[in-house]
Amino acid sequence: MLFVMRRLQLVGQLDNMEYKSNSKELLVRLKLIRANIAAGVFSDALAAGLNAGMGLMKRRIFNQSLAADGSTLGGYESEDYSRKRQRSGRQVGRKDLEFDGTLRRAIEVVTVNNTKAQIRITNPDSADIAFFQEQQIYNLRNGLPANSESGGKVPIFQLNTDERDVVKTTTRELLNQKFNF
Repeated sequence: MLFVMRRLQLVGQLDNMEYKSNSKELLVRLKLIRANIAAGVFSDALAAGLNAGMGLMKRRIFNQSLAADGSTLGGYESEDYSRKRQRSGRQVGRKDLEFDGTLRRAIEVVTVNNTKAQIRITNPDSADIAFFQEQQIYNLRNGLPANSESGGKVPIFQLNTDERDVVKTTTRELLNQKFNF
């Protein structure tokens, strides 16, 4: 009962608040927001936020050798592939998913329309490599042959919680700057 009474008091206090805006100002602000969305401001802010998150994701994958859940990607299983990497001057101590940089460069932010942007792997061959790496790591962790088509996967090429938070914060800050909220 005490909670209900406090809630009623709070509602009564809110009813007595003085508003510093009027409907004309609100309509002007809404028109400004609509015009900015049409001009691509929203997608620009979203793309900038996604670029910040994508940079963190790429560092996690290619520099830290970690999946989205924070687990290690493991090592290279094929001795032939390890030798090929060594001959090319690449490290073989941990799986970094980077041989010539093609996969890293294929992960890009793509603006779909004025209100939507996405992180995509834009090269089909690189998308296949990413898919098979997620499946291969799943297989190895679950005692299956490395290259079997199990249907399982370890999420690697997706934003983790911290990376998503950076996307949200960056996008929100840019929109707040633009719209002066």
